[in-house]
Parts: sequence; structure tokens; C-alpha cells
Amino acid sequence: MTGLLTTNLLRRLPSMLQRVCNEGFALCQFALPISVCDELYAEAESCGQWLPSQPSGEVEQRFETQQVLMELPTRHFVTTQNVGRELAQRVAAADWAVDQPWVPNDVAIQRYRPSSGGIGTHRDYARDILLIAVFTIRGIGHMEVIGDPEIQVRQEGIMTTPGSLVLLRGPGLTGRDIDDRPVHRVDPPVITRTSVAYRHNIGL
Repeated sequence: MTGLLTTNLLRRLPSMLQRVCNEGFALCQFALPISVCDELYAEAESCGQWLPSQPSGEVEQRFETQQVLMELPTRHFVTTQNVGRELAQRVAAADWAVDQPWVPNDVAIQRYRPSSGGIGTHRDYARDILLIAVFTIRGIGHMEVIGDPEIQVRQEGIMTTPGSLVLLRGPGLTGRDIDDRPVHRVDPPVITRTSVAYRHNIGL
């Protein structure tokens, strides 16, 4: 099970991981071939059941979602699971200063329509440790990372396109005794955007 990620991502991954440690986030365009994006999208459209997002405290979020568990045997989400496994293998093989393995076990497929409110300003769940990896497989989106010098995060707008990968810092990545998850928001897209996010969820 190899060859699902682009050579561009494989070349850039070590520096992306260092940037996530140091700055809280990193972006790689052309991380997945469009053919793989098409396979992921086909699995979501033909095999899954879209559900409305649930409220999360005071954070406004409106999108449709599906959950896939990495360890659950399935013939419906083979490519979805294999992309996560290959990314985990490449992260483990990278030369970076984190000893704890990142083992994605929870996949969220999310669809944002232009009429949605996206996701308001928030941090990702504390139960999702080390890294959050988000591939865009359809559409174009905009994420705004909120600057915070106290946790070494700078303000930046991120434009995501089909095949792009955004990495976000989760708890335990830096070893600092502070909450250094980056604060960010996901704006409503101009055209419908679909993403696939891989997380190491210690709550499962």
C-alpha cells in the first residue's frame, strides 16, 4: 500500500512537520493526485451517509459529515483508510523531533456548501493529539489561522484546493506545558468543498 501520496508531499513532509512544531500549521499544495481525490470523493458519495454537524459549545459550525474508523474493516472506504495509513507511515519515517507515534484512527469527511456558515473561530479537540491532517478533495476553501505570539503562531490565510494538505498542531507535539493548538476558522466556500481529515483520537 504505497503510491497514494505525491512526490511533492514526500519531499516537503519533513519541513512541514518541523513547521507545524514551530509555527502551528503547514500547507502543501498537490499533496494528493487528482485521481486519488476522485477515489476518495467517490467512496464518500457512494458508500457513506451524510449527517448534519452537531453543535460544539459556542462555536458555530454548519456542514455535512461522515465518520470512518481506521481500524474498522470495510470494503467501502479502502482508499480513505489507505491514504491515512500511508501518511502515518511517512510521518513515522520522517526525521523530526517527536518520539510518540501519530496513529490516525478517526477520519472525518466533511462537505461545506456555499450556504453554510463554515466553522467559527475555534481550536480542534484536545483529544486529537499530535497532528490533524486535512486533505481537500473537492472545491476551494479558505482557512484563517489566528495569530498568537504566546504560542508561536502567526496570522495567515490558507487557500485550499483539490489535492492540498493542511497540517495543524495538536496536543503533545511540542512538549510545552501550554495549550498551543492554533486557533483558526473555516470560511464558507464559494463552491462546495469536501475535505478528509485524519486524527489520532485518544478518546476512541
